[in-house]
Amino acid sequence: MMKRDAAAALAHADGLGAKVRQRSLWYVRFLVLYSVAAFFVVLVIGLNPGPVGAIASMAIWAPALTALSVYAFKQPVTRAGFTRRHLLIIGSWTALYLAVLFPGTTWFGGNLAWWLPGALVVALPGLIGAYVEVRR
Repeated sequence: MMKRDAAAALAHADGLGAKVRQRSLWYVRFLVLYSVAAFFVVLVIGLNPGPVGAIASMAIWAPALTALSVYAFKQPVTRAGFTRRHLLIIGSWTALYLAVLFPGTTWFGGNLAWWLPGALVVALPGLIGAYVEVRR
């Protein structure tokens, strides 16, 4: 009788684990959308120097972050280690964003040769994070 109970408990745990993996895939979508928004925000800032770029980028960034935040808060499941992974991704994004933004606005305003690769680099943490999440 105990073997059957143990087998049932293991089967139940496996089923729950599969369900958590499936329900936590929302984070992949979150990261891809975050990366797309970050890409466009960097391009808009860089190709429209001055107040126009700042205002236009916030017109993209504020609604995107609001929608993504609401989406994230509505999700019932995150996998173990989520907070650590998310902080690593957002921290990496912040460092790359600043590394592109400061020299770019100082020396490369409007220069597509700086801003296009810079926007791609800024999008990388979220895209890499999404790839890692899918592979887990």
